[in-house]
Amino acid sequence: MYTFQRELAAASVQVEKVMAGNGSSLDIAMEGADKVVYFTHDYTSMCPDKNDFLVGTSKLAKKHGVKNLVAVCPVEHDLAYTEDQTRSWVQMR
Repeated sequence: MYTFQRELAAASVQVEKVMAGNGSSLDIAMEGADKVVYFTHDYTSMCPDKNDFLVGTSKLAKKHGVKNLVAVCPVEHDLAYTEDQTRSWVQMR
């Protein structure tokens, strides 16, 4: 996230980073936004609240008239594993 943020700053792209702990803070943070990039972790199947936040973000984006909403869910490599010697875990999934 931080490397991506530095790359955007170097390209003169202004980003307002907001850490939302609940639906109300997310609702307030999205007021007046026309573009939203939502970052989360890759373990949504193990953490239902992450999935709920993603669904809530899309509903709030619609409510606020956000024109562009992008969800970024990076893969967490620490949980990746395969015993196959010829294919990586990415090819296996």
